[in-house]
Amino acid sequence: MERLLNIREAAAYLHVSEMTIRRWTNDGSLPCYRIGGRKARRFQMLDLEQYLKHTPNTAPSADVTLGMDGLSVPDGSHLTHLSTDREESLTVAASFMADGLIHQETVMMVAPGTACDELLQLIDHRGIDVRKYRDIGNLHVRTGQTSVDEQIEMITDIACKSSGRFRLFGEMTWTMERDWSFEQIRQLEIAVQERIRPGVLLLCQYPLSQFSAQVVMAAIEHHDHLLYRGILKESPYHRA
Repeated sequence: MERLLNIREAAAYLHVSEMTIRRWTNDGSLPCYRIGGRKARRFQMLDLEQYLKHTPNTAPSADVTLGMDGLSVPDGSHLTHLSTDREESLTVAASFMADGLIHQETVMMVAPGTACDELLQLIDHRGIDVRKYRDIGNLHVRTGQTSVDEQIEMITDIACKSSGRFRLFGEMTWTMERDWSFEQIRQLEIAVQERIRPGVLLLCQYPLSQFSAQVVMAAIEHHDHLLYRGILKESPYHRA
């Protein structure tokens, strides 16, 4: 019987990342077998060859810059930033959103009111006219909704009206101001993950001094990339 390839070997054969392989199997475009109690992905070489043959233009999604230290992620990524101090939080957030505006993307920020004001000032100090971008509909500033359904509806409405890439930054302490429970936060992240696609880039920021270990671990599980102390990695615990 032909030896089955693991996910690392399949990614190497197709010249893509392991995260890309997971996405292709999740959406059903790339066949795989699920082996053992952990349902590990295994692949037949014939299936990989057929995939290349019938989708010759399918390549790993182009990387999208994050606006900081040359970091980039595959198009359609959902990442979390575990921030260690206020200055780091603001710098990462402002850089991420400024990069989107520079590239003519539709940028949405969801954060507490005081954080929104600080971030808009930081972006403006970088020579980016935030008033202009708000007037033309490229920059949307929100403080969060009271329910998961309302929050998803708000994000979806703005994303669907975007003519190009949609970039969302969420400073997740807004959920505390809305008295959200752990389960509400988790359900929001799951719902957002289900809507991720090429052309959408999401960054959720969790200040470590503000959230419990339970919330932080849920954030690591429900985001495909993790940014911590300036180091960007694929989340080892991501659950698609």
